[in-house]
Amino acid sequence: LWHNIDGAEQNRAEGLAGIAQFLEATEEARYEAVVRTPSSDGVVQQHALYARFRGGLVLEAIPACLVLTIRDGRIVRLDEYIDSAPFQALSRA
Repeated sequence: LWHNIDGAEQNRAEGLAGIAQFLEATEEARYEAVVRTPSSDGVVQQHALYARFRGGLVLEAIPACLVLTIRDGRIVRLDEYIDSAPFQALSRA
């Protein structure tokens, strides 16, 4: 798992731990306006992220894109592109 916000690359366990941490910090999180497009080696997913954090902060319609590389029916790589501005505001709050 790679993400553009920090340029970090994570293995499966680290990625799952990060997702768990995000979900623990939110009361509600969902993808909206999901569009999936097949690619030559996987799929590209475009969506808007919505999250309501404990304490009341709400992030709405954050544009994001996942580029998934699939081999033998399994995801072998995931590149996440997300607008970092709302998360920078979150870290300042």
